[in-house]
Amino acid sequence: MCLDLKRITVGWGRIGDLRRLKLEDPEDIEKKIAAKYPEQSRRQQQEGGNSLWRLFREVCVGDLVIVSVGRPHFLVEITGDYRFTSYRDPFLGSQQHERPVRVIATDTEAVRKVWREAGGEARRGATLVLLPEPVILQR
Repeated sequence: MCLDLKRITVGWGRIGDLRRLKLEDPEDIEKKIAAKYPEQSRRQQQEGGNSLWRLFREVCVGDLVIVSVGRPHFLVEITGDYRFTSYRDPFLGSQQHERPVRVIATDTEAVRKVWREAGGEARRGATLVLLPEPVILQR
């Protein structure tokens, strides 16, 4: 997953635009990933399916999301709908699934504090963590 100042992106671009696929649950995406990325481990395929499902179906405009890309974590607000770009950026590679965002916090400690206050719990492999309700950062 990559974060710049305008969007969050998720890989697995070979499966194409999720809006054109019949998808009922994360397992449907996982099957598509397995077909297009057979070299990836089962665990990677599952995590990919879960991350893409969250980005595509669970996240809504206005949601606050913690994006975990190892260290640091970022707190962002989703500002637009899911989109797929057919252009493969040389820097991003197959990270063609995206949502526009507004960055709220990039300080790891501030993000961890928000995460704890919202009742969040770090999970291995989690790349998108939805906060149950908006949390105001003290500045």
